Amino acid sequence: MGILPKFKRLFLKINSQDSQLTIKKTKNKNILIKRRKLIIFLFLIAGFLTSFLFFKVSAKEDSFLFGQEIVIVDNGLEFKIKAVGKTSEEILKNAGISLNEKDLVFPLEPKEGEKIIISRSVPVNLDFFGKKEKIYTREKTVGEFLKENKIEIKENYVLNYNLDDKIFPEIEIEIKEKPKPVLVKKETSSNFTTNPPGSFNNYNSSLQQSNYPSQIGLASWYSYVPGNYCASLSFPIGSQLLVTNLANGKSVIVTVNDRGPFIGGRVIDLERSAFLQIGSLSGGVLRVKVERIR
Repeated sequence: MGILPKFKRLFLKINSQDSQLTIKKTKNKNILIKRRKLIIFLFLIAGFLTSFLFFKVSAKEDSFLFGQEIVIVDNGLEFKIKAVGKTSEEILKNAGISLNEKDLVFPLEPKEGEKIIISRSVPVNLDFFGKKEKIYTREKTVGEFLKENKIEIKENYVLNYNLDDKIFPEIEIEIKEKPKPVLVKKETSSNFTTNPPGSFNNYNSSLQQSNYPSQIGLASWYSYVPGNYCASLSFPIGSQLLVTNLANGKSVIVTVNDRGPFIGGRVIDLERSAFLQIGSLSGGVLRVKVERIR
């Protein structure tokens, strides 16, 4: 009879321990679930904050490019415009600022406080043996421009500028074939002879000054035979002309030894040294009065 009570107490004790173990496991499981939920919740909060900050910063960066002032430096000239666009090209296009094919613009995408810098190319009017075209360049001298365009000045070519002359906007560079010596008849002989360009020995006195009225127009220059020579389409080879710069009153006497110029509005082509006696090379052309004196 004493054994049954002992077994009963042992059973109750074991059952009680199992119950406590089950309760403990349940609590641990609930704690684990709560921890997992908390971690997931924290991840969600972190993701939301990250997305919020990213879009806020992006919106701030984009808003700078729309409606706010940005500084443009166009070939040294500085001014402000209202920015509309993201890239420099878009901003300039929307502001009505055109670009040529060889213009450089930086930066590509301006940030707050940055300036848009435009380095402009220069238009050059090239006349290569009668073939005329406008070419944009960022080179500084005539020689560099010709090298850029793979043009070699050969021995029988005539160039109206020196290779080290500076490029300026709308400069007109002419390349043509060197003229051949002219066969003329001397007054004292019935035989034809070859004389150097610009020689005045062959002047025909029957050509009177009154037959050749004075002209007013543009004078350009070239570099061929150094001296007081010129090219003209209106006066005979060998004529002597008085060329006066209408801007400063300076004059030079030159001898016609070539034909030209072949550009509208120009009345005479002066050899470089003659041109320098009445004006500067930098402008390329001068407004002059041309009179025949012999």
